[in-house]
Amino acid sequence: MSTKTYVSDLLNRLPESATLAMARMSRELKESGKDVNIFEFR
Repeated sequence: MSTKTYVSDLLNRLPESATLAMARMSRELKESGKDVNIFEFR
C-alpha cells in the first residue's frame, strides 16, 4: 500500500465533525426545496 493510499484511508475513517454535518444537512434541505435559516456568529 502506498503512503498516499494509507493516509487517504486514515482520513476517510475520521468521523464527520458537527459543523460539517450541519452544513451538509442544510445544503441537502435547501436542495430539496426547504427553507433554511443560517445564523452566523462573528
